[in-house]
Amino acid sequence: MMVAKWESSREQISKSKAKARKRVTDEVPKHIVQREDDHGRQSVYDYELKVYRELRDSRNKFYAIEPIQKLCKEIMEDPRVKAVDPYPDEPYIIQETWGKTANARVWERRIRFPLPSSNFSVLHEIAHLLTPGNSHGRQFMEMEAKLFGWFVGEEAETIMLQEINKIYLAG
Repeated sequence: MMVAKWESSREQISKSKAKARKRVTDEVPKHIVQREDDHGRQSVYDYELKVYRELRDSRNKFYAIEPIQKLCKEIMEDPRVKAVDPYPDEPYIIQETWGKTANARVWERRIRFPLPSSNFSVLHEIAHLLTPGNSHGRQFMEMEAKLFGWFVGEEAETIMLQEINKIYLAG
């Protein structure tokens, strides 16, 4: 007589996450550098604030999750984004969070947004999905600048690239 092994939903979720993490770390394209520490986080937030202030971009303040999901769908289905997405055929999940900050769980392709959120926050988190394993490193920064150029305007991309060059030329 064979006895089926029962797994709790927590065990199933843990196994699923472990499998996804392994996939992300084993299949990361060669051009993506993986980093343990996230030294670039504050630099990214600083140059995002500079772009926000210089452009005075007050467009798209979202107070419901549906418009965020719609914007994410438009961005992820854009041919330019599909061309740089390392996993273009895998689904992604956009959810609301009760926390104070947006976050991307790359191995699950899940993004959570607090309400209200802005188009800047959406682009930032999508940049995480497009650069798995890079946290807030140079590849992430350059991808975020590209997204801002495509969806906010060339001026935003120019400002971001100038700030990225300052960070990496100074270091």
